[in-house]
Amino acid sequence: MKEDEIEEESILEEYDMGAKIGSGYYGAVWEVKHKETKQVFAIKKIRKAFCSATDARRTYREVFYLRGLQHTNVVELIGIIPHINDRDVHLLMHMMDSDLAQAIKSQCLRENHKRFVIYQLLRGLKYIHSAEVMHRDIKPANILINANAKIRIADFGYARSFSGHPKPDPLGPAENKHFGVGLLDVDEVKPVFTTYIGSRWYRAPELLLECKRVGSPVDMWSFGCILAELVGDVTIFPGTSTMHMVNLIAEVLGRPDPRELTAYDSKYKELVFAGMQAHRHVEWGVKFPPDVCRMSNLESQDMLSMVLTWCPLRRISSAELLLHPFVSRFSNPDDEIAMAEPLVPSLDDNLRLRVGDWRDHLYAELGIERVVRQLNIEREAREQILLEMEVVAERRAQEEADNKEKTIRREERRRMRAIARGEIKIDEEPKKEEKTLTTKKKMEITTAFMKSMDD
Repeated sequence: MKEDEIEEESILEEYDMGAKIGSGYYGAVWEVKHKETKQVFAIKKIRKAFCSATDARRTYREVFYLRGLQHTNVVELIGIIPHINDRDVHLLMHMMDSDLAQAIKSQCLRENHKRFVIYQLLRGLKYIHSAEVMHRDIKPANILINANAKIRIADFGYARSFSGHPKPDPLGPAENKHFGVGLLDVDEVKPVFTTYIGSRWYRAPELLLECKRVGSPVDMWSFGCILAELVGDVTIFPGTSTMHMVNLIAEVLGRPDPRELTAYDSKYKELVFAGMQAHRHVEWGVKFPPDVCRMSNLESQDMLSMVLTWCPLRRISSAELLLHPFVSRFSNPDDEIAMAEPLVPSLDDNLRLRVGDWRDHLYAELGIERVVRQLNIEREAREQILLEMEVVAERRAQEEADNKEKTIRREERRRMRAIARGEIKIDEEPKKEEKTLTTKKKMEITTAFMKSMDD
C-alpha cells in the first residue's frame, strides 16, 4: 500500500531503503541501511498514529514501554522520528531476521533451539512482569528471532501496567499461590482494563470471558500456548470464535470446577459453563505422545501443567519457571535481571485526552523539544494561513458588495440628471425597442409564404 511507504525526507536523507519486512493493521516494518555506517536497522511506520484518541493512546503505550524496558530479550527502540504530517510516526529499532511464527512454520528449529527460545521468553517475561507490566499480546508473530535463535519480544501496543495490587486475601496468605488456600478478592483488583485484546488463539480464558481485572497470568497462559505449539508443532487452541475457544480449552483441561472460576469477575461465566459438556482433563502425555512429539517428556509436560490452568492464581510465574529443569541448562541468575521499581506511565490510560495531548506529551517525555517546537510552528503557520484566507474572502465579498452599491448609486444619479434635463419623464415608461426586419429576412418570409401557397 502507498500509505505504508516511507516518504519522510529526514529518513531518506540518512538511510537507504530496503525491503518491506512485514505489515499489519497499524503499520509496516522496513529494512533500512545507514548511509555512513552501513548498519542495518528496522523502521516501523505506524500509520495514523495520531488520528484518533484510541490510536494516539496505543502509540503512546508502545513507545513508552519500549523506551522503558531495556532488556536483551525486548526489542530495542533506538529512536523515534515524527512525520511532518503530524499524524504518522516512525520507530527506529534493532533489526531481527524473522519471527517465531515463521520459524515454527518452516520447521527449522531443533529441540535445543526450542528450549533456548523458551528460556529467553521466560527471561524476558520475568523482566517485563517485574516492572509490573503485562504485554497482553504474546504470540509467535510478536517474538522476533535471529538465525542464532536469539529472540526479542516486540509490539507493546496492548501493554498495560498492573501496579494496582490486590489487597491480601483474608482467606489465606498473599504469598501462597496454591489453589484452595487463598482466593483472589476480585473487588480489590485495580485498574479496569479493556477486554478485547490479543490474538484469539493465545488469549487467556479470563480475557475470553471478558474479565476486566487481569494481571501477568494472562501472559503466562500465552506462554503456555507457545510452549505447547513448540512441543506439538501445531496450534493447541485454534478457535474460530470465543465460544469455540472455550470449548477447545475444556476438551484439554476439562470442565472447570466452580472454585477455579472464583477469580473471574465475569458476568458471562455462569452462562458459558452452565450448559457445557462435562469434559475430563487430558493428560499431556496423551495429548502429545512422546513417540510422536520429540519434545514431549516429563519436563515439558510438567511445565505445561503449571501454566495452562483455568485459575490464573495457579499459573506459576516466569521467575519461578526459570528454575524448572526444562530450561535449567541455560539458566544464569546474573542474566535473569528484574526491574527495581514499577514502570508506570505518567499519563493514565483511563484519561480522556485529545489526540494532540497524547502526541505532545509523548514527544516532551522523549525530549524531542525541537520536533514539538517545529510541529507547533507549522501548526500555527497553517492556522495563520487559514485565518488570512478567511480575511481575504471576507474582504473580497465586502468589496463586491460595495462595488455593487456604488454601481446602483451611479445609475441612480445618471437617471436623476436625465430627469432634470427633461430627457426622461418621471411617469414615462421606458420605450421598447421596435424590431426591424432586414431586406434579406423579408425575402425569406415572402419566399416561404409563396411556396406554401403553391403546395
